[in-house]
Amino acid sequence: MKSHDDDDDNQDLYKLRTALSSSHPNHESILHHSSLFHPSPKSYQDMPSQSPHNHNLQRNTLLRCQRIMIRLRQMDDILQNAQRQGRISFYLTCRGEEGLMIGSASGLEEKDVVLTQYREQGVLMWRGFTLEQFTNQCFGNDLDLNRGRQMPIHYGSRALNFVTVSSCLGTQLPQ
Repeated sequence: MKSHDDDDDNQDLYKLRTALSSSHPNHESILHHSSLFHPSPKSYQDMPSQSPHNHNLQRNTLLRCQRIMIRLRQMDDILQNAQRQGRISFYLTCRGEEGLMIGSASGLEEKDVVLTQYREQGVLMWRGFTLEQFTNQCFGNDLDLNRGRQMPIHYGSRALNFVTVSSCLGTQLPQ
């Protein structure tokens, strides 16, 4: 059963699609068919259920993308500062790459297995890895899923189908 909030969300997304289509007529078909511009078939549990305007935000994929990109940037700032203070040994930010990761992750299914490299922690954040899990991994403590047996930012989660990042050592040496 559709609620009034769903109609408001559809209307907002319709207005955005229409504005973008008129500004970019060559991409009208893509804008019309993209799942980013339609309410998500599932609710996102990390989104607020209501906005100040009483809109249901739990199905708004675009807004969730924005929120996760901002959260990722803030997490990067905090963990990079921790690395510069010597609290963690290693950290690489993904500054400027947030949109690429979050946009790509939003198009994947939960069952899809993800193999990443450094600076792609946004995919894992999109899938539900918590800030606490990120910091536990970077600090290598006993609450880390790998129990501190990986270098910082070598994230992985079997439950989220995210294969642990790998470091290739000695690849410049003749074999």
